[in-house]
This record gives sequence, C-alpha cells and structure tokens, in this order.
Amino acid sequence: MNTSFLKKILAAAFCCSLVLWGSAALAQEAETEVVNVEFTPEFFPNDKDGLKDAQKKFKKATNAFIEGKAQEAMPLLEELYKYNPDNAEVNYMIATIYKDGGATARATPFYERAAELAIAAGDAGIVMDSYFWLGSFAHSLYNFDDAIAYFGGYKDLLANTPQDAAYLQSLLMIEKKLLESYTGKELKANPERVFIDNLGDVVNTTYDEYSPVITADASEMYYTACRPDGVSDKMDNKGKYGEDIWITERERGVWTKPALIQGKANTDKNDAVVGMSGDGSILYAFTSDNGGDISF
Repeated sequence: MNTSFLKKILAAAFCCSLVLWGSAALAQEAETEVVNVEFTPEFFPNDKDGLKDAQKKFKKATNAFIEGKAQEAMPLLEELYKYNPDNAEVNYMIATIYKDGGATARATPFYERAAELAIAAGDAGIVMDSYFWLGSFAHSLYNFDDAIAYFGGYKDLLANTPQDAAYLQSLLMIEKKLLESYTGKELKANPERVFIDNLGDVVNTTYDEYSPVITADASEMYYTACRPDGVSDKMDNKGKYGEDIWITERERGVWTKPALIQGKANTDKNDAVVGMSGDGSILYAFTSDNGGDISF
C-alpha cells in the first residue's frame, strides 16, 4: 500500500467535506497540489481536435462501463488515460474493471489516484467507493492498520450524507468492516497455532465448494457447490455451473459422499447456503427469486 497516501486520508476526508459542504476556499488551501483534469477546453486549450476525440471516447467508455461492458470500455479508458491520466472518473473506471476481474493489485493504484482526484473535484461518491475497496484489499492482505484507515475515511465522509435508510445501511456495513479489521489486528498480534486439513476428494472436487455450515453436534455439513451433476447444471458466461446446496454426513470421523439436499431448496437457478439456526433445525438459503431472496 502507498503509505504516503494513507497519511492523507483523514486530511482528505476533511478536505472533501469542505468542498462538498460549503467551504471550497479552505479546501483548496488544505489540498492544492492535486487537480482533477476534466475533458474540457479549460485544460486543453491548444488541442481542439485531440480534446474532441477524447470527449467522444469518454462518453462511449462511460456508457459501456455503466452497461457492464468491460471489454468494450477498457481499451477506450486506456487511451483516455494516456491522453489524460489525471481524471478521477477514468482512474475509477479502470480500477473498478480491474477489481471486478480479480486483479486487485492492479486496481489499487488507480483507486488511490481516483480518490485523490475525486477529493479535488468534490466527488464524494468516487472517494467513498475507492476507500471502501482499498480497505477491503488491505484487509484481505492482513494489512489491518491500512484497512482501518480506509474504512475510517469512508465513515468520516458518510457522516456528511443524508441520514436516511441508505445511510443507516451503509453505517452498519462500515461499522462491521471496522470491527472485523480491529479484530483481525488483535488476532494477528496474538497468533495461535492451528491445523487446517483438506476434507479430501469425497467432498472437494475440481469445481467450486464453499460456504459450509455444520450442525452443533458436527454430524452434518451443508455447503454450496457449483457442479455439473447439480440441479443448476447450466454454465454461465464465465464457464461456471449454477449453485446448489449439498449435504454430507460425518460417520466415525469421516465425511460421507455428498448428496443434493431434498425438497424445494434446490431449483434450476442459483441456491446457496447462508446460515443455520443454533439448534440446527433451520437452514437459511439464498435463492435467485426477486433478484435475490433469503429463504428457510
């Protein structure tokens, strides 16, 4: 992580608050070295043709990005970045495409730059989203101090948004992220020796298995798997089969051959394990109904 950037987060949150909520002059004093360069004649007075071409590409790239067409957007964004590397939206869109593709290391510097430029532009949305993902990346790498700084910056900016239902939902989410990071920091400082064993070929296959829940007596395990022999046996555009819920039982210390759970829990759409009641009598599951519901 860029430690010099982290040191700016609290000041940046303060600065962005000033820009967005009424004291632009003080904000400019607090942060003068960063300028968000827009695709306007003000910044490119001597390149009328180049600017016109960039404006067309920017509009096309933005539309493709919004529509989720990363393969169409990315080449345009790369050209725009070469022409103007100091635009918050260009950096943000590049970062997000990298992030969505799992390339978090490549996304990181673009999110950092997007946040800096968005602070100068007074775009709290880009700043907050960039902080959230930078915090998430740091947390996944066990860099908990960095994660706390990013999530803290997000929370500081959140305080300046309308305190409606969306605000409360975001507050609960970021408080949870902060708690997880503080807990991670404590656990990292006080490590304990543990042993992790693979459950073996009976349960694990070449396909995806995840989200296990185990009954209180450790006799049954329910989990989500994406396998060709499931109910949701169609591949998506990423080459993955749909999600189904499977069960395996523990007999004499060994997990038995898994089976699809019976009943209405598995459909031809995605169905996944969410959790289980404390007494093991209720299984909570995700279903694809209505864009995503939780059922039991």
